[in-house]
Amino acid sequence: MNLFNLFKIVLKVPNFLFIKKILRHEIPIEDFDYSISKKQLYLKRLKVSVHKDKNLFVLNGYNLIINLIEKCNAQIISSDDGLLIKIDNLKFNINYWDELNILKEVFVDGIYNYVINENMSLIDIGMNVAITSLFFAKNDKIEKIYAFEPFPKTFNYAIKNIELNNHLAHKIIPRNYGLDKENQFLDVKYIVENKGSVGVKGIPKDLLATYKSNIQIERIELRSGLNEIKTILNENPYSNFIAKIDCEGSEYVIIDELHEKKVLRRIKVFIIEWHEKGPSQIIKTLNVNGFDVFSFGDCNKDVGMIYAFRK
Repeated sequence: MNLFNLFKIVLKVPNFLFIKKILRHEIPIEDFDYSISKKQLYLKRLKVSVHKDKNLFVLNGYNLIINLIEKCNAQIISSDDGLLIKIDNLKFNINYWDELNILKEVFVDGIYNYVINENMSLIDIGMNVAITSLFFAKNDKIEKIYAFEPFPKTFNYAIKNIELNNHLAHKIIPRNYGLDKENQFLDVKYIVENKGSVGVKGIPKDLLATYKSNIQIERIELRSGLNEIKTILNENPYSNFIAKIDCEGSEYVIIDELHEKKVLRRIKVFIIEWHEKGPSQIIKTLNVNGFDVFSFGDCNKDVGMIYAFRK
């Protein structure tokens, strides 16, 4: 940005916090107005007002929202309590940037665009705010969804989104605990602004400095992934299952346990987001159990996707 445009922004928005975010996220000057009396920014394309105490996350996710509008015909229905966004006849109450990023991954990037041609059920390990569960629930071929989320605050946001989509709520069975190797309670560092990156080990090191002042301690419940999944499979002996696993590191333990107890083959499809340990261990285990595997992001040290289909 040249100095002249910077000068125009400073004149238009005499607010350092807003200026910093406008510059960082390259929001065009013609896209906003500023009210000095209300000390708030008005985003014209979104028809949303932003104050330092309300909807500030919208500036961080401005380009994500524009992307959702342009590529998915997303609509902002309300901005009174976070953003109420409608996409593909689904409604989502969005309160933080990381939730916008999940919407982008699901609806723009299409990371869960698995074409289903038979009736199936879903085990959603790492429900977060229920965006993925609802995405699958709208598919007529999906019969049931067992969704697990250990963090109480995140779980409450998920319940709110499920209730917004009452026509699909009967399909989703939400459970406020996570899956791991054994039953236990843990006190874990938690940041609501980036909850999708928080797992049973707490906050990733690279985020600690950024969110230092906002760190909370959440007590979470974990239960045996093996026992929970076996129970679900036994209760639905004639159902085919997809397992979507995004649980910030616990995926390795869960896959190993299912393999050791010969349960892995009872699931037809796995969609897994892997983390720090890389994909090779999981891929090898899936191959041994008769799955064909597609792996993405292998050169990335932190995160990538695995798609596995049983032959």
